[in-house]
Amino acid sequence: MAKYIIDVLNTQPDVVQSWGVDPKSVKTIKDGLQFHIEGSKFTGTVTITYMVGLDMLKVKTVSDTDRKDVIAHERVYIDHLVRIIDESEVKTPDYEKCVKSQFPVIIVDSDQSGRS
Repeated sequence: MAKYIIDVLNTQPDVVQSWGVDPKSVKTIKDGLQFHIEGSKFTGTVTITYMVGLDMLKVKTVSDTDRKDVIAHERVYIDHLVRIIDESEVKTPDYEKCVKSQFPVIIVDSDQSGRS
């Protein structure tokens, strides 16, 4: 099941990379996968487990700061997994501004290529 969840996460690698997943923290658990993230609004452990018989997933997060369950999403459809984690744990109202401040990108105007 862990490999299947990883395959689902790998369908949107750019989004998953933005979560700040610690590769060393990724581990297989019973019926699922667990890993640590450092997102824009959440830092802690994400646990994804397969809900046998429902063909759905449960996503639970535990914050590093208070060690309490922050959010538990039950009955998550597999094709909604990345979006659910991204929206609940990473995206903030000013998400684009945060990304631009952390990862500045220089945009070159194609009309100023130095040609005369």
